[in-house]
Amino acid sequence: MIDYKPTLITELSALGLPVLNENTMASNDTYPVITYNLSTDAARDTGDTLGYSDIYYNIKVWGKRIAEIESIAVQIDNKMRTLGFRRIATAELWFNGICQKELRYRGLGRERFE
Repeated sequence: MIDYKPTLITELSALGLPVLNENTMASNDTYPVITYNLSTDAARDTGDTLGYSDIYYNIKVWGKRIAEIESIAVQIDNKMRTLGFRRIATAELWFNGICQKELRYRGLGRERFE
């Protein structure tokens, strides 16, 4: 199993916004904000010394202005692509004047076993 969260947080933080685990976000957090959530880390191929996993992350940008959210989403998408992830889905949800734009990504993880 690969713990990619530290790298993900560091890389997304470079965009200049707070990056939080979605499960720890509070209703009084400042907007815009980026959240992440690991949805799947499933072993694909495993050998004696090397293994591959399918890793899925849900990344959300939360905000109050659609133009700002769209701009940040493009930056997130560019960043995730450079990290080797492919966007496989996108969705938007508005509630009480706050938009959540969710970007779902799939990546291939590789780890060496000792």
